[in-house]
Parts: sequence; C-alpha cells; structure tokens
Amino acid sequence: MKSANALAEVHLTLNMSVPKINRGKFKMKTIPVLNPARPPLSSTRVMIFDTLEHMHEIKNVADICCGSGSMGLEAISRGAEFCIFIDNNIPIIRNVCSTIKEWGVNATGLVSNAEKIDKNIVKVKVNVPKIDTVFIDLPFKNEKTNSVLESIKNSEMCSNDCVYVIRSHKKHDFNHESFEAVKEKRKGISKIIILKLKQDL
Repeated sequence: MKSANALAEVHLTLNMSVPKINRGKFKMKTIPVLNPARPPLSSTRVMIFDTLEHMHEIKNVADICCGSGSMGLEAISRGAEFCIFIDNNIPIIRNVCSTIKEWGVNATGLVSNAEKIDKNIVKVKVNVPKIDTVFIDLPFKNEKTNSVLESIKNSEMCSNDCVYVIRSHKKHDFNHESFEAVKEKRKGISKIIILKLKQDL
C-alpha cells in the first residue's frame, strides 16, 4: 500500500504548481498535496504571514479545513511551537499526519467526524495549548464561516487575544457580531480577512 505522501506525489501532477514553504527552517521544502486540497498561492501565504508577524507572536496554531496543511506548516517553519490540523476528509488528514511525522514537527492531525465541520469543531476533545492563531479556509462554495467561528468560540480552544485568518471568495460578505475585522486584503479571487474577538463582550 502506498503511503499518504506517495499518493500525494501522484496527485501533485494535477496541480498547476507544487507548493513549497516560503521561510524558516523548512524553507523550500515541498508540501505534499492531495486533491481536493487547494493550498493558497505562495504569494498569498507570504502576504498573510508578513501581516501577522507585525501584529503578534505566532506560537500555537489551529489550521481548520487544512487541506495540504500549508498554513500550519508555514507557521511551524517560521517558529510556531504547535499546530493542530483539522479537516473532515480522512485521506487529507492522513496525508498531513504523514507530512508532520516525516518533518518531525510538534503537531496533531484530527478528522472532524461530522459531515459538516462547522458543527463539530466544538466537539474536538484534545489536550492542546491555548490557540493564538487560527487559519480557516473553507471551500469557496461554502459560506458557513460564521458558524465555524461560533463553534470555535464556544469550544474555548483559543486565547482571548487570538487572531483569526479567513480565506474566502472575494464576493463573500462576512459579518459576525462577536468578531471585528482588523485587516482585509484581496489576492486574485480570494479575500483575506483578519479578525479578533471583540473585547467588550
């Protein structure tokens, strides 16, 4: 039986470009990708991390709807201490788990056992440090970012000053009464929104 990373190499031929880590200890290391994962462009990741690193220290990360795990892996490469990868696709998580084992990083991969990940994040029971940075990358046709955020908030997995980074389609109108947007940028057909929990709640 082929390993997850061996299967990823087959699927990589279907991608326009092979994603690589941009900076840090794993710089230029290839990120194995399984379909239907659609990792953000390298330039998009650079833009996100350059923005975040001017805002706060990235230590403990959650990569939700992680796909290839490129955001969490980039964070680890740049100095983050821990990452939890969450997705509802079993082969995708197996691929990420194979990658983090091969690279020797401090991370955990979890499968959401619900059909819809937005209703199950709150049910994730794992001993992890308080998360200070969350990446959310739902499929562009899925506009349930609000319910995902609500589930994360209810799970109490994040610190009060946690930063949330959402990648969505540029036409997706986002609004959540518990969060405020601190930055918003567009890259191609993507929109990157950086949020924080409102402190007066």
